[in-house]
Amino acid sequence: MNEITRFRTAIGGFNRSDVASYIEQSASAHREKVKTLEGQIVKLQNEAISAMNRINELEAQLAEKDAQLETAQRASELVSQIRRLLESEE
Repeated sequence: MNEITRFRTAIGGFNRSDVASYIEQSASAHREKVKTLEGQIVKLQNEAISAMNRINELEAQLAEKDAQLETAQRASELVSQIRRLLESEE
C-alpha cells in the first residue's frame, strides 16, 4: 500500500501529487478505521465471553435452586403424609 501509482499526464488532467496525496490520505483513514473496528471487535468478544460466563454461573445457580425446591417439595409431601397418618390414628 506504500507504493504510489503513477498516473499518466494529460492536458487538463489531474495533478499527480494531489492524486497521490488523496490516495495516501484515504488509505491512512481506512487503516485507522480498520484499527478502530478491530479494537471494537476484541472488546465485544471479551464482553460476549464475560456474558457467557455469567450465564453459566446463573444456570448453575438455577440448577441448585431447582434441586433445593425439589427437596423442599418432597419434604412437604412427607410432612403431609405424616399428618394424614397421625390424623387417621386419632
